[in-house]
Order: sequence, then C-alpha cells, then structure tokens
Amino acid sequence: MNKSYIIPRLVLVLLTWVFFYFAFDPILKWGATKSLETVFNAKVEISKIKTSFLHPSLRVYGFKAGDSQNEYRNLFEFDSLHFSMNGKQILEKKFIIDDASIKGLRFLMPRKTSCKIYTSKTEMPEFIEKYMNQTKSYSLQKVEGIKTDAISNIEFEANSLKSVKLINELNEKYKTQYKVAMEKADFSKYQEKLDEINNRYAAIKSEKNFIKQIKEVSKLKKDISSLLKEYESDRKMISSIIKDSASFYKELNEAKREDIEKISSMAKLPTLDKEKIAEIILGEEVYANISKWLNISKHAAKYIPENPKKKIFSEKSVRGRIISFPKLENYPRFLLKKASIEGVLSPQRPISYSGYIANMTNQPSLWQYPLTAEIKGSEKSSSVYFKTEIDLSKDKSKSYTTLEYKGANLAQKTFGKNTSFALTLEKAKLDYYLKVKTYGKEIDGVFEANFNQTEIKPDASLIKYEPLKASIENSFSAVKSFSARVIIKGNIESPSISIKTDLADIFNDAMKKAVGEEIQKAKKQIEEKIDSEINKHKEKMDKIIKENKEKLDSILKSNDNKINSWEKDLSQKLKKSITNNTPKIKF
Repeated sequence: MNKSYIIPRLVLVLLTWVFFYFAFDPILKWGATKSLETVFNAKVEISKIKTSFLHPSLRVYGFKAGDSQNEYRNLFEFDSLHFSMNGKQILEKKFIIDDASIKGLRFLMPRKTSCKIYTSKTEMPEFIEKYMNQTKSYSLQKVEGIKTDAISNIEFEANSLKSVKLINELNEKYKTQYKVAMEKADFSKYQEKLDEINNRYAAIKSEKNFIKQIKEVSKLKKDISSLLKEYESDRKMISSIIKDSASFYKELNEAKREDIEKISSMAKLPTLDKEKIAEIILGEEVYANISKWLNISKHAAKYIPENPKKKIFSEKSVRGRIISFPKLENYPRFLLKKASIEGVLSPQRPISYSGYIANMTNQPSLWQYPLTAEIKGSEKSSSVYFKTEIDLSKDKSKSYTTLEYKGANLAQKTFGKNTSFALTLEKAKLDYYLKVKTYGKEIDGVFEANFNQTEIKPDASLIKYEPLKASIENSFSAVKSFSARVIIKGNIESPSISIKTDLADIFNDAMKKAVGEEIQKAKKQIEEKIDSEINKHKEKMDKIIKENKEKLDSILKSNDNKINSWEKDLSQKLKKSITNNTPKIKF
C-alpha cells in the first residue's frame, strides 16, 4: 500500500468534510444576511441555516427582516423555511425544488432592538422626489400674513413665468409655421407646372393620330389630378395655420394656473385645492411606500432575464445533417415548483392564514407558467386575501395583483408629520383593497382604504393663525370615519400619482371658514398681476397673427381663383379637342 499516495487524499477529503460540516452553514448564513440587508435597507437576522448534501436540502430558522421605515418593527419574519432539491438535477447544475414550506410567516411585528443599518443611501426615483418636493412646498405656517395689500409688494421676473415663456415659445413656433406656409403659398412653383401641362396640351391638340391622342390625354389627366391633389394638400396645411389666435393658447390656462400656485407659495398662501390638501395629509406616507416597494422591485428585477425569448441552445454551423433529440425533462437552472406558506398576519388582530407560491424560476422561457402566489385567511370579522400572477415568458412581462384586507386594527398612526400639521390616528378599524396591473413598463393601480371608528388627534401647533388652527383642530377631532384613494398610472419610471381623501373636504371647509375670503382676494390680485404680464406679450402676438391671417387669406383666395380657372378652361379644351378629332365613320 502506497501511504504517500493515500494519506494526502484522505486528509483532503477530511478537510473538505470538516469545512462543509462546520463552516459552510455559517458562511452561507453570513452571505445571505448581508445580501438581503442591501435589498431591505434594514437589519436582517437568521437564527440558523442547516444544509444537507446527502439528501440535498436547506433549512432556515428564525428569519427576521427589519422595516426601513420603522426601526422597531419587522417588515416580515418566519419561524422556518424548508425545501429539498432534486439530486439528479444538481449534477446538471440545476436547482429544482419540487416542494417547499414556510411556517410562521408574520408581517409588521414589533421588535425590541433597532433594525437601522448604515448603508449607502438608496437613490429615490426622480418622480417620487418631485412629488415629495411638491408636497413640502405647500405651506400653511404663515396664514396670519394673508393681507391683500402685501400681495402688491411681491416682485417676480416676467420671464420666470411659465405662461410668458410659453407665449414666447408659441411665437417662435408660429413664425416657423408661417414661413413654411408662405413658401407653400408661393404660386410660382404651380405656375411652372401649369405652363408645362399647357404646352403638353398644345402638342396633344396638334396630334393627328386619334389613338395616340387618347393615350396622351389619359396621361395628361392623371398629371392634372396629381397636381390638384398636391395643391389641395398644401392648401389644407396653410389653412391649419390660418386660425384665430385662441387656437395657439390652449396650454396657456394650465401654465397660468401653475404660475398662480407658484407665486401664491412665494406669498405663503395656503392652498384650497383638494388634491393638494390630500397630498399635504397623505402624500409623504404614500410616496415613501411607493419608493420602498419600487426599490425592492428593482433588486428583484436583477434576477429576471432581460430577454426571456433568447435562444437557450446555440448550435455551430457544421457540415452534414444535425438530428436533435429533445430531452424529456428540460428544466431551467432554478425552479421552485411549489412552496406552501402558513403564518399569522397583523399583531393587533392576529389572522391565521395559509397559501402557496408556485413556478418561481430564473428562465421563464423554459418553464412557461406564470409565477403565482396566493394566501387567504379569516378570524371573526377580519379577513385577508392576496393573489398575484406574473408572466415573464413573453417579450413584455405582465402581472396582476390583488390584495383585500378587512377588519385591521390601526393605532398610533401619524400622517403629515413633516408638513404644517399632523393627524394621529389614536385608533381605527381599516378595510382596504389594492389592485395593480402591469404590462411591460406600463402600470395601472388603485388603492382604496376605509377608516371606521376613528379617534383622531390633530396637531396644528405650527399654524400660527389662531382662527384657522382652532377651526382645523375642532373639525378633525369630530371625524369618526374617512376614506382614501390612490391611483398610479403610466410608465413605471415616471407615472402619474393621484391622491384623494374626504379629509381634504373637511380641511377645505375648516380653512374656508377661517381664511377663505382673504385667500381668494389675494389670489385674485396675483392673477391680475400675471394677466398683466401675459397680455403685454399676447397682444403683440395677436396683432401679428391677425395681419398674417389676412395676408394668407388673400394669397389663398388668389391661388384658388387661378387654379380653378385654369382647371375649368383646360377641361373644356380637352373635351372639345377630342370631340373635334374623333374619326367620322361613313356607312
């Protein structure tokens, strides 16, 4: 026996066994923890990870993922995760999980220690940042400064107004269009073509061969028809420019409205717009949640193939005949066929639920079943239902998600804490539903929530105008129920977000009682100042448009007379010349 050959190999095998038995699981646990912390931007804890290679399987115990928006709460946690893998497929470098289970999955559970971690700042989507800044600009702090005589002292540059910039842009656009219209209205190019056709007519008229003459006349008529169509097309284009000045100001009213809001914010005027009030109250909460889930989605998208229809197998071009023998079990590199889930939802009112996740894969082109997840449960008057289907097998992915939750208990929830006033829900019962559809980069979603049996504690301490402060606090203290609706629609990278709530009506009524008349007077003065700047530019442009309209009208009328007279005259000549040249047959 050659000991020098056997002993080193036995030592290598022993070291390998020692590594996988003692070190592999802790290293895997550390790697999983660090990777998931970058996804959730919060502390992730795993009590234990246990792997087995003889019968390939993985067990995860005591998993907790912190909530980045609340350092003393877990976003979700579970007691255990277990799955076994297909050993045969592992030899082909494929991880196929036929069945898995997650037990004790719970959401939004309190924790004793902070989950905050120091990571590189997550980049907020540009459109979310825009909405956030917009919400912060709505100020209610200096209501006592609403005085109409103070508005006249507000100074602003005319060129900084969006409406004035728009008029200047429209003026340049009109000049360009008018220049093109004048080129189209120039009759000289048509006169050249008319002269050419007249010369061809003269040649046809002198033609003695009747058959040849008929052929030439047919060609001539086609050219005449083509010329008239070209003229009519140019005429329509010119006519579209010859409009009243009002047609150039369709966007002006919207730009003017934005200017009024901008100058009003400079004057610290509180807004009475219901949508903006809804943003003041709920905007921060809504935008933060959208930003959080978008960031999680972006991390998840890294594991989605860019082109699910890309060719999986490539064959080199070789001489001869290739005969393919398809595999009966051609699995993707990773596939979770089905995982059962069970747990408890909501610490305030525990609801036991169960469900499953199916068809999770990194190669949807090979496993063309939609990723599906569904959970449902109920407890007395409370119930929860969630279902999502995501199809990644096509060029454009599509998904449908629905969530319904009834009878949730809510306590100590604050809205608008970084704005001019805040509302704290001491307690409430919440029913809500969410429906979201996506197709490619398009999203269409709606979230509706109904709050009942509410106890609201308003905080208007930042509002210094006492009548408004008292009116707001009294109005909201009496609220026993309210609803909210959020709609997100458009391209996922910059969708439109609309927030509506009947709290805005309550706030609006309270503000009208206190300062409504003063606000309207102040805004009227701002509007008059903006109108004055707009009219300086508008009157000049109106005069130019009117003069050019008269000039183009006159040119078109002259061109119409010329072309119509020529067409009528030539038509009669053609008819007459053909009739005179028709061969006479004697019987």
